Amino acid sequence: MVKEEIVEGLRLAVSKGEPLRNAMMSFYNAGYTKQDVEEAARVMQMPQLPQTQNIVQGQQTSQLSAQPQNPQQKFQPLNPQNTQRVSTYGSSPAGPSKTAITILVVVLFVLIGALIAIFLFKNELTTMLNSLIG
Repeated sequence: MVKEEIVEGLRLAVSKGEPLRNAMMSFYNAGYTKQDVEEAARVMQMPQLPQTQNIVQGQQTSQLSAQPQNPQQKFQPLNPQNTQRVSTYGSSPAGPSKTAITILVVVLFVLIGALIAIFLFKNELTTMLNSLIG
């Protein structure tokens, strides 16, 4: 079931010039489910039959437009293979590269080695620093 509030919100955003993708992302960020937002976007993009309203003797009647419809032209639902992927919502984000991880691991081992060296050669380091100072 399509939530009309999402469809109307998307229509309003698009009518103000905002791209459909951004409007959809704002609904995702607002807490609506991916399925609801994408379904509303599909409904919003479906072609609508134009309607004209005529007032006849105080009664309001609505008719379909005067354009004759070709019976060979039938409404075709959206094919899931042809739909455009609007977002990466739900997919895993790209992680750091292997080179960055390798560099960080090497730096970590160097720092651990320096810490161990300070503890092992504590006395030698203090005498060397005292000779430099004094």
